[in-house]
Amino acid sequence: VSGEKAVDAVYMCLTAYITGSDISTLSRETLDSTCKSVETQFPQWANTKALIQEARDQVAPALQVLEFSDTELILEMASEKMGHRVDEGACQEIENRLVGLEESADSGRVRLSDFYSSQSEGDHFKFNERPEYLRQMGALDESDPSVPRVIIPNYLTMPGNCFNISSYYDLCCIDLCEDLLDELERRIEAPQASPSEIVRILNSTESAYVPIGRNFSEALMKKLRVVAEAHAG
Repeated sequence: VSGEKAVDAVYMCLTAYITGSDISTLSRETLDSTCKSVETQFPQWANTKALIQEARDQVAPALQVLEFSDTELILEMASEKMGHRVDEGACQEIENRLVGLEESADSGRVRLSDFYSSQSEGDHFKFNERPEYLRQMGALDESDPSVPRVIIPNYLTMPGNCFNISSYYDLCCIDLCEDLLDELERRIEAPQASPSEIVRILNSTESAYVPIGRNFSEALMKKLRVVAEAHAG
């Protein structure tokens, strides 16, 4: 097919993902209407169209006629890029807002009182999740019960911050703790390790919010020991 028709086919496939439509059952008129409606249903659609064109230029910049495999690769690349772009856009905006509210530099935590009082006129997203929900999602640090704090990386990866763009999958913020898990796997090179070994590695590893030499609360250490005991040390 021509490059233009290949790009149109990718548009339609991503439209089907986002709207949950079965395009094989739609008339041309309904399909055209669906493609137009997705622009209002999914705010990132303008960026998505640009990503599709970028992917097309990367896969076959000089070809006027594309094979099916070329079109398939464009779709795969555009889908992957779309996820990263959502993270760089909406997720980064939320992260920057929370980092601006940090209790102290590199703490990765925001006092719950500051979290709720940070709203201002015209905000298009609200920090209004109840403490019970934050606790359930593992985003509430209650090591000091008198001053509960929101854990920024855990908050970002909550299901409530995902974009439900289709019946097939959601787009979610990248888990900032993945780098720490990767470092543990790289240095341990085994299916399990002692609490002291895990703490030693994490103490010497920098993350997005905490520099080398982090301190672990007794409550957190207790949780780690409980997990270890449950798995025979």
